[in-house]
Amino acid sequence: MPWLRNGDTSANHPVVLAVLEDQRCDDRLLNEAFGFVLRCALQSTAHLTDYIISHGTAVQMAGQARSHELISVAITAGYLTEVTDGDGRRAYKLIEDDTFIHMRTREEIEWERQRKLDNANPGLTIPVRLRDGDACRYCGLVVNFHGDRRGQKAGTYDHLTKQVQSPDDMVVACNRCNSALLDAPRAHREKQMMPPPKRPYFKPKTLEWLRAHEYVIAHNIVLPDAAEPDTKAGQVPPGRDAGTVATRAPEENPASRSEGLSDTQSESDPAGDVHRSEGPHGDQSCDDPAVDTVWSEGLSDTQSERDPADTGSGPMGPPDTNQSECDPAEPPSRFQQIPAGRRHPGSGYAGSGRDGTVTGSVRAGPGRAGTGRSAPPPALVNPGPSKKRGRRRR
Repeated sequence: MPWLRNGDTSANHPVVLAVLEDQRCDDRLLNEAFGFVLRCALQSTAHLTDYIISHGTAVQMAGQARSHELISVAITAGYLTEVTDGDGRRAYKLIEDDTFIHMRTREEIEWERQRKLDNANPGLTIPVRLRDGDACRYCGLVVNFHGDRRGQKAGTYDHLTKQVQSPDDMVVACNRCNSALLDAPRAHREKQMMPPPKRPYFKPKTLEWLRAHEYVIAHNIVLPDAAEPDTKAGQVPPGRDAGTVATRAPEENPASRSEGLSDTQSESDPAGDVHRSEGPHGDQSCDDPAVDTVWSEGLSDTQSERDPADTGSGPMGPPDTNQSECDPAEPPSRFQQIPAGRRHPGSGYAGSGRDGTVTGSVRAGPGRAGTGRSAPPPALVNPGPSKKRGRRRR
């Protein structure tokens, strides 16, 4: 369905306020130009012209008496850009800015209509259901075709291509996998897809629906005699294998992660060392407690974490060329939590206070590791309240 959406700040958009800089601006021109452009946008949305307004439409929206001035003001402010349509006629293109106005394109509307037609065609959907059953072809979990149609477990038909020619171009998918794929190409879909099940699983309600369907009766399709136990949506059908949840296609030119990896997949080097997320300065994050765990593993509380021939070059770490030290001038994150008994070597983080020896009821911690501070002196014993006698005044 076509629709037009206005941004919450569209009334104060820079293009809207640019009308105030026009010498022809008066008390009414600001709102008049804004209303004129919105009428043109609604007209473009209704007729699926994708932000293009013909000259005749602009004149009709503004009125004969005011059309020349309003079109000129809209072009000067940046509302409109003068173009030519496919037939070479004079036309105008509306500003494309989601913070101002956003409309659905013709391609989006036609694709939505085509999906609805394909999903309502029993010549496509019934063979797909008979082949795939009630399980997603990606994750292998049971889907729900007869209950909630908006949840992640709802059953849908995933189009492998926009030009569906046969049931081979559609598969059963859960709403979660189908939504994750978006506009991924067919090659990406088929790479993540499970093969058609040798023995499809049908819920009892699905078998009842198929037996009463006109398409099944007219084509004398043979269905299983008995239904298998009813399995809840989101579970693996009995005797079947689970697949993998579908993920969206990788970017064409990924700049920040390796090709073919999902957003949540870790990037590992051939040796298996995980490269953690970068910190605010582009280096390996000092706020990750796992960094301290790797470096301190195998060291006792009293064992030195520096080179015996310490020259102030920093802590001893694994021979990783990707390792980078954090800037000591930057303050540590206040969310950093270092496990008890471990100290970040030379990072400047405060320990838990449980390192070192305990004297009486006072814990002598190491203070900030790597700063060279000595343990705080023990607190003085409070002798208690004094028992001085006050002199009685006579």
